[in-house]
Amino acid sequence: MTKEISWLLLAAALLTIIPLPMADALTIKTSRKLVVLDPGHGGVDSGIISTTGIHEKQITLNLARMTAQRLSDQYYPLLCRTTDIRLSETERAAFANQNMADLFLSLHLHSENNRGFFFYFDTPDTAATSPGFDWRTQALNHQDKSKQAATLFATIFQDLGKKTKPFSGPAPALPLEGLRMTALLLEPFSISDIPGTADEQERFLASYAEMIARSIEAYFEKEAL
Repeated sequence: MTKEISWLLLAAALLTIIPLPMADALTIKTSRKLVVLDPGHGGVDSGIISTTGIHEKQITLNLARMTAQRLSDQYYPLLCRTTDIRLSETERAAFANQNMADLFLSLHLHSENNRGFFFYFDTPDTAATSPGFDWRTQALNHQDKSKQAATLFATIFQDLGKKTKPFSGPAPALPLEGLRMTALLLEPFSISDIPGTADEQERFLASYAEMIARSIEAYFEKEAL
């Protein structure tokens, strides 16, 4: 079965299992690499809330939108959520898997100043079953590429954001469970790093969206070699 035919079959299936805010981009351009951007949290789950009232869930959504804009000329970006709704980790993974994403990025924030974290999936359970038979640990099948991607992202962020102190490493992260592609959890900056005014905040997020987009481009360029 060709990838184009698979997309048509999946489009109909997605409408029955995915909330409508997630299913607003179903005409897939298969000639492009497909990137799923997962804005962390949403709905009743606000994530981190700053002392000035900034909600992580809104920042991750804005960052995902801005990153998608920078990818749209060359890649096909999809967002797990485009509105302020709560999705389970299982729903997010199913969305990426059913859309046969080439890359999955779960966007989150943290609370350490001038730090960036880039995690790939690992499990602390040394007796875990084979990833081929355990839905949760399917991401282990792509761990080598995910690890390389995490290292690449951290390097690019270090080069572009001179004040950033990036870290890349493994984590038993729930947002990365069950994924069947290269997948990372990104915490590119701290919520306390975000400026207070709307204009400053937009410029701040734009700079990070650009770094994420350039990291994605570098990843696919390296994959093509």
